[in-house]
Amino acid sequence: MFQNAPNGDLHFIMDNQIVAISSTNGILTQNSIITKTVGNYGTSNPIVARTTLQAEKLLGASSIAFDQENSNQFREIVASYRDRLLTMDESREYLLAEIIRCDKEFNYSSGPIQLPQVTNLRTKVEEFLLNSKKTLAEISKLFTLFFNYQKIGPDYDSHLVWAKNHFSGNSIITKVLEANTTGDRWINFICDLRNRIEHPKENYWMKIHNIDFDPQTKKMISPRWSTENSSEFDLLHDIGAIINNTLLLSEDLVAGCINETLTAPAIFGIGSIPKNQIDPNLPFRWGIFTNLPNS
Repeated sequence: MFQNAPNGDLHFIMDNQIVAISSTNGILTQNSIITKTVGNYGTSNPIVARTTLQAEKLLGASSIAFDQENSNQFREIVASYRDRLLTMDESREYLLAEIIRCDKEFNYSSGPIQLPQVTNLRTKVEEFLLNSKKTLAEISKLFTLFFNYQKIGPDYDSHLVWAKNHFSGNSIITKVLEANTTGDRWINFICDLRNRIEHPKENYWMKIHNIDFDPQTKKMISPRWSTENSSEFDLLHDIGAIINNTLLLSEDLVAGCINETLTAPAIFGIGSIPKNQIDPNLPFRWGIFTNLPNS
Protein backbone atom coordinates (compact mmCIF):
# COMPACT_ATOMS: atom_id res chain seq x y z
CA MET A 1 0.00 0.00 0.00
CA PHE A 2 1.32 3.42 -0.95
CA GLN A 3 -0.11 6.71 0.18
CA ASN A 4 -0.17 10.02 -1.63
CA ALA A 5 -0.42 12.44 1.31
CA PRO A 6 -1.89 15.57 -0.34
CA ASN A 7 -4.95 13.93 -1.90
CA GLY A 8 -5.29 10.74 0.11
CA ASP A 9 -4.84 8.43 -2.89
CA LEU A 10 -3.90 4.86 -2.01
CA HIS A 11 -2.45 2.35 -4.46
CA PHE A 12 -2.54 -1.40 -3.86
CA ILE A 13 -0.78 -4.08 -5.90
CA MET A 14 -3.13 -7.04 -6.41
CA ASP A 15 -2.09 -9.86 -8.76
CA ASN A 16 -1.86 -8.27 -12.21
CA GLN A 17 -3.77 -5.14 -11.21
CA ILE A 18 -3.17 -1.86 -9.45
CA VAL A 19 -6.16 -0.69 -7.39
CA ALA A 20 -6.40 3.04 -6.68
CA ILE A 21 -8.64 4.37 -3.91
CA SER A 22 -9.28 8.10 -3.56
CA SER A 23 -11.60 10.18 -1.45
CA THR A 24 -13.20 13.58 -1.67
CA ASN A 25 -13.05 15.45 1.63
CA GLY A 26 -12.51 12.13 3.38
CA ILE A 27 -15.67 10.55 1.90
CA LEU A 28 -15.42 7.25 0.03
CA THR A 29 -17.96 6.35 -2.66
CA GLN A 30 -18.34 3.53 -5.20
CA ASN A 31 -16.47 5.67 -7.70
CA SER A 32 -13.55 6.02 -5.28
CA ILE A 33 -12.17 2.62 -6.31
CA ILE A 34 -10.44 2.41 -9.67
CA THR A 35 -8.95 -0.88 -10.86
CA LYS A 36 -6.20 -0.70 -13.48
CA THR A 37 -5.19 -3.94 -15.17
CA VAL A 38 -1.46 -4.11 -15.85
CA GLY A 39 -1.97 -6.32 -18.89
CA ASN A 40 -2.57 -9.86 -20.03
CA TYR A 41 0.39 -11.03 -17.97
CA GLY A 42 0.58 -12.24 -14.38
CA THR A 43 2.83 -10.65 -11.80
CA SER A 44 5.26 -13.55 -12.16
CA ASN A 45 6.14 -12.24 -15.62
CA PRO A 46 9.55 -10.64 -14.97
CA ILE A 47 8.85 -7.67 -17.21
CA VAL A 48 5.58 -6.79 -15.46
CA ALA A 49 6.91 -7.45 -11.97
CA ARG A 50 10.19 -5.61 -12.45
CA THR A 51 8.69 -2.58 -14.20
CA THR A 52 5.16 -1.60 -13.16
CA LEU A 53 4.82 -3.40 -9.83
CA GLN A 54 8.35 -2.85 -8.57
CA ALA A 55 8.24 0.81 -9.61
CA GLU A 56 4.92 1.30 -7.82
CA LYS A 57 6.38 -0.16 -4.64
CA LEU A 58 9.49 2.02 -4.77
CA LEU A 59 7.57 5.17 -5.66
CA GLY A 60 6.29 5.52 -2.10
CA ALA A 61 9.81 6.31 -0.89
CA SER A 62 10.33 9.22 -3.29
CA SER A 63 9.44 12.86 -2.82
CA ILE A 64 7.56 12.85 -6.14
CA ALA A 65 4.98 10.56 -4.50
CA PHE A 66 3.61 13.71 -2.84
CA ASP A 67 2.87 15.27 -6.22
CA GLN A 68 -0.05 13.62 -8.02
CA GLU A 69 0.89 15.01 -11.43
CA ASN A 70 4.48 13.78 -11.20
CA SER A 71 3.38 10.42 -9.80
CA ASN A 72 0.99 9.90 -12.69
CA GLN A 73 3.63 10.96 -15.19
CA PHE A 74 6.03 8.47 -13.62
CA ARG A 75 3.48 5.69 -14.06
CA GLU A 76 2.93 6.72 -17.69
CA ILE A 77 6.65 6.55 -18.43
CA VAL A 78 6.98 3.14 -16.80
CA ALA A 79 3.90 1.83 -18.62
CA SER A 80 5.26 3.08 -21.94
CA TYR A 81 8.58 1.27 -21.78
CA ARG A 82 6.95 -1.76 -20.12
CA ASP A 83 4.62 -2.19 -23.10
CA ARG A 84 7.51 -1.91 -25.53
CA LEU A 85 9.50 -4.45 -23.54
CA LEU A 86 6.56 -6.83 -23.70
CA THR A 87 6.34 -6.29 -27.46
CA MET A 88 10.07 -6.99 -27.75
CA ASP A 89 9.57 -10.21 -25.82
CA GLU A 90 6.69 -11.18 -28.10
CA SER A 91 9.12 -10.86 -31.02
CA ARG A 92 11.51 -13.20 -29.21
CA GLU A 93 8.72 -15.70 -28.55
CA TYR A 94 7.65 -15.54 -32.20
CA LEU A 95 11.19 -16.22 -33.37
CA LEU A 96 11.57 -19.10 -30.92
CA ALA A 97 8.27 -20.68 -32.03
CA GLU A 98 9.26 -20.39 -35.68
CA ILE A 99 12.66 -22.00 -35.05
CA ILE A 100 10.96 -24.88 -33.20
CA ARG A 101 8.53 -25.29 -36.11
CA CYS A 102 11.35 -25.33 -38.63
CA ASP A 103 13.28 -27.85 -36.57
CA LYS A 104 10.26 -30.19 -36.57
CA GLU A 105 9.75 -29.78 -40.31
CA PHE A 106 13.40 -30.31 -41.22
CA ASN A 107 14.25 -33.86 -42.25
CA TYR A 108 17.72 -34.58 -43.59
CA SER A 109 18.01 -37.20 -46.27
CA SER A 110 20.38 -38.06 -49.08
CA GLY A 111 18.10 -36.34 -51.59
CA PRO A 112 17.51 -32.61 -52.18
CA ILE A 113 17.42 -30.71 -48.90
CA GLN A 114 14.13 -29.00 -48.11
CA LEU A 115 15.17 -26.25 -45.71
CA PRO A 116 12.30 -24.51 -43.83
CA GLN A 117 12.55 -20.78 -43.18
CA VAL A 118 11.38 -18.44 -40.44
CA THR A 119 8.42 -16.49 -41.80
CA ASN A 120 8.64 -12.67 -41.87
CA LEU A 121 12.07 -12.79 -40.25
CA ARG A 122 13.38 -9.45 -41.49
CA THR A 123 10.16 -7.62 -40.64
CA LYS A 124 10.17 -9.03 -37.11
CA VAL A 125 13.82 -8.14 -36.57
CA GLU A 126 13.34 -4.59 -37.84
CA GLU A 127 10.32 -4.15 -35.55
CA PHE A 128 12.33 -5.49 -32.64
CA LEU A 129 15.21 -3.07 -33.20
CA LEU A 130 12.83 -0.13 -33.60
CA ASN A 131 11.10 -0.99 -30.33
CA SER A 132 14.47 -1.50 -28.63
CA LYS A 133 15.67 1.96 -29.60
CA LYS A 134 12.37 3.60 -28.62
CA THR A 135 12.34 1.75 -25.29
CA LEU A 136 15.76 3.20 -24.45
CA ALA A 137 14.43 6.66 -25.29
CA GLU A 138 11.37 6.15 -23.09
CA ILE A 139 13.52 5.05 -20.13
CA SER A 140 15.60 8.23 -20.42
CA LYS A 141 12.46 10.30 -19.69
CA LEU A 142 12.92 9.32 -16.04
CA PHE A 143 15.77 11.83 -15.83
CA THR A 144 13.55 14.65 -17.09
CA LEU A 145 10.81 13.82 -14.59
CA PHE A 146 13.00 13.49 -11.52
CA PHE A 147 15.75 16.03 -12.24
CA ASN A 148 14.52 18.32 -15.04
CA TYR A 149 17.27 17.06 -17.34
CA GLN A 150 16.11 18.00 -20.83
CA LYS A 151 17.93 15.55 -23.10
CA ILE A 152 15.82 12.53 -24.08
CA GLY A 153 16.91 9.65 -26.27
CA PRO A 154 19.10 6.55 -26.53
CA ASP A 155 22.38 8.51 -26.32
CA TYR A 156 23.39 7.15 -22.93
CA ASP A 157 26.97 8.38 -23.31
CA SER A 158 25.59 11.91 -23.03
CA HIS A 159 23.38 10.89 -20.12
CA LEU A 160 26.48 9.60 -18.34
CA VAL A 161 28.29 12.93 -18.79
CA TRP A 162 25.32 14.70 -17.25
CA ALA A 163 25.08 12.19 -14.38
CA LYS A 164 28.76 12.59 -13.49
CA ASN A 165 28.25 16.34 -13.19
CA HIS A 166 24.98 16.04 -11.31
CA PHE A 167 25.56 13.13 -8.90
CA SER A 168 28.38 11.68 -6.84
CA GLY A 169 30.47 8.80 -8.10
CA ASN A 170 28.69 6.52 -5.64
CA SER A 171 25.28 7.33 -7.08
CA ILE A 172 23.32 4.31 -8.34
CA ILE A 173 22.51 6.29 -11.48
CA THR A 174 26.14 7.06 -12.26
CA LYS A 175 27.24 3.49 -11.65
CA VAL A 176 24.44 2.05 -13.77
CA LEU A 177 25.14 4.40 -16.68
CA GLU A 178 28.86 3.65 -16.51
CA ALA A 179 28.23 -0.10 -16.52
CA ASN A 180 25.92 0.12 -19.54
CA THR A 181 28.07 2.42 -21.68
CA THR A 182 31.31 0.44 -21.33
CA GLY A 183 32.32 -3.13 -22.13
CA ASP A 184 30.29 -4.53 -25.02
CA ARG A 185 28.46 -1.19 -25.35
CA TRP A 186 25.20 -2.98 -26.06
CA ILE A 187 23.19 0.24 -26.23
CA ASN A 188 25.38 1.56 -29.03
CA PHE A 189 25.08 -1.86 -30.70
CA ILE A 190 21.27 -1.54 -30.85
CA CYS A 191 21.34 2.01 -32.18
CA ASP A 192 23.99 1.12 -34.73
CA LEU A 193 22.00 -1.84 -36.07
CA ARG A 194 18.87 0.29 -36.32
CA ASN A 195 20.79 3.00 -38.18
CA ARG A 196 22.18 0.40 -40.58
CA ILE A 197 18.63 -0.64 -41.44
CA GLU A 198 17.43 2.94 -41.93
CA HIS A 199 20.53 4.28 -43.69
CA PRO A 200 22.45 1.41 -45.35
CA LYS A 201 25.34 2.25 -47.64
CA GLU A 202 28.55 0.77 -48.94
CA ASN A 203 30.58 -0.66 -46.06
CA TYR A 204 27.76 0.13 -43.64
CA TRP A 205 25.06 -2.53 -43.62
CA MET A 206 23.42 -5.28 -41.62
CA LYS A 207 22.44 -8.66 -42.99
CA ILE A 208 19.82 -10.96 -41.51
CA HIS A 209 20.44 -14.62 -42.29
CA ASN A 210 17.51 -17.01 -42.20
CA ILE A 211 17.88 -20.70 -41.32
CA ASP A 212 20.77 -22.35 -43.15
CA PHE A 213 22.30 -25.81 -43.39
CA ASP A 214 25.68 -27.04 -42.12
CA PRO A 215 26.85 -29.84 -44.43
CA GLN A 216 29.44 -31.04 -41.90
CA THR A 217 27.07 -31.57 -38.99
CA LYS A 218 24.06 -32.09 -41.29
CA LYS A 219 22.05 -29.84 -38.99
CA MET A 220 20.19 -26.57 -39.32
CA ILE A 221 21.84 -23.27 -38.40
CA SER A 222 19.59 -20.88 -36.47
CA PRO A 223 18.95 -17.36 -37.82
CA ARG A 224 21.88 -14.97 -37.46
CA TRP A 225 22.77 -11.37 -38.14
CA SER A 226 26.03 -9.71 -39.15
CA THR A 227 27.59 -6.45 -40.33
CA GLU A 228 30.46 -5.67 -42.66
CA ASN A 229 32.90 -5.69 -39.73
CA SER A 230 31.54 -8.56 -37.63
CA SER A 231 31.06 -12.28 -37.90
CA GLU A 232 27.61 -13.86 -37.76
CA PHE A 233 25.93 -13.95 -34.33
CA ASP A 234 22.98 -16.04 -33.18
CA LEU A 235 19.91 -13.84 -33.53
CA LEU A 236 17.72 -15.45 -30.86
CA HIS A 237 20.52 -15.32 -28.28
CA ASP A 238 21.25 -11.65 -28.95
CA ILE A 239 17.58 -10.66 -28.85
CA GLY A 240 17.18 -12.36 -25.48
CA ALA A 241 20.27 -10.57 -24.16
CA ILE A 242 19.01 -7.19 -25.37
CA ILE A 243 15.65 -7.67 -23.64
CA ASN A 244 17.34 -8.69 -20.40
CA ASN A 245 19.80 -5.79 -20.53
CA THR A 246 17.04 -3.27 -21.23
CA LEU A 247 14.91 -4.60 -18.39
CA LEU A 248 17.88 -4.41 -16.00
CA LEU A 249 18.66 -0.86 -17.13
CA SER A 250 15.08 0.32 -16.61
CA GLU A 251 14.65 -1.06 -13.10
CA ASP A 252 18.14 0.00 -11.99
CA LEU A 253 17.56 3.57 -13.15
CA VAL A 254 14.17 3.69 -11.41
CA ALA A 255 15.90 2.56 -8.22
CA GLY A 256 18.58 5.20 -8.71
CA CYS A 257 16.07 7.99 -9.32
CA ILE A 258 14.05 7.01 -6.26
CA ASN A 259 17.21 6.80 -4.14
CA GLU A 260 18.21 10.35 -5.14
CA THR A 261 14.79 11.74 -4.15
CA LEU A 262 14.12 9.92 -0.87
CA THR A 263 11.74 11.63 1.51
CA ALA A 264 13.75 10.48 4.56
CA PRO A 265 17.26 9.38 3.47
CA ALA A 266 18.46 9.17 7.07
CA ILE A 267 15.79 6.58 7.83
CA PHE A 268 15.53 4.42 4.73
CA GLY A 269 17.10 3.87 1.33
CA ILE A 270 16.90 1.77 -1.82
CA GLY A 271 18.89 -1.45 -1.97
CA SER A 272 19.18 -4.58 -4.08
CA ILE A 273 17.45 -7.72 -2.82
CA PRO A 274 19.74 -10.77 -2.39
CA LYS A 275 19.11 -13.35 -5.10
CA ASN A 276 18.22 -16.05 -2.57
CA GLN A 277 15.48 -13.79 -1.17
CA ILE A 278 13.78 -12.90 -4.46
CA ASP A 279 10.20 -14.16 -4.65
CA PRO A 280 9.81 -16.11 -7.95
CA ASN A 281 6.13 -15.13 -8.05
CA LEU A 282 6.97 -11.44 -7.64
CA PRO A 283 10.63 -11.21 -8.69
CA PHE A 284 11.55 -7.71 -7.53
CA ARG A 285 15.28 -6.94 -7.56
CA TRP A 286 15.09 -3.68 -5.57
CA GLY A 287 13.45 -2.86 -2.28
CA ILE A 288 13.19 -0.23 0.45
CA PHE A 289 15.47 -0.85 3.45
CA THR A 290 15.78 0.99 6.75
CA ASN A 291 19.02 2.78 7.54
CA LEU A 292 18.43 2.84 11.28
CA PRO A 293 21.11 1.38 13.60
CA ASN A 294 20.75 -2.40 14.09
CA SER A 295 18.09 -2.51 11.38
